[in-house]
Parts: sequence; C-alpha cells; structure tokens
Amino acid sequence: MKIYATTVAIGTLVGLLLFVLLAPGNGLAATHGVTVARISLGPGGVQGNNHANYAAISADGRYIAYNAIASNLVLSDTNNV
Repeated sequence: MKIYATTVAIGTLVGLLLFVLLAPGNGLAATHGVTVARISLGPGGVQGNNHANYAAISADGRYIAYNAIASNLVLSDTNNV
C-alpha cells in the first residue's frame, strides 16, 4: 500500500508541476513550442460532473491518462462505469 500511495503522490506532484510550468499565460509553453490542452472536458467543452484523479503521464509527456468519476465525459457511454 505504501508503494501505491507514493506512486500516486509522485504522479500528482508531476501533474501539478507540469500544469504550473506549462500553463497558458506564463510564456514558458510558447517559447518551447508546447501545446497545452485541457483534457478533462466532455463533448462541447462541458465540465465533468464529478472528480478526476490518479493521473499518469507517459515518459515523453505525450500521453496522459486519468481516472474520472464524471458520467458526462464520453458520448454514448453504455457501461455506466
């Protein structure tokens, strides 16, 4: 359980650090040719109706995965999970 908690804490810290460093408006993303996009929005840009957690970022920063409890992020979600 300790390893899991440490992994989650590190993942959260890395996600927060990337958000702060690459946030639009601070100039860092633009100077490095980086695109910052909010990925936790549903169709039409709607805010999720519940929380997301357990973020994971690939080694090259290209892919991000997360667990979301929100039920309105995927169109035609039929498994209710």
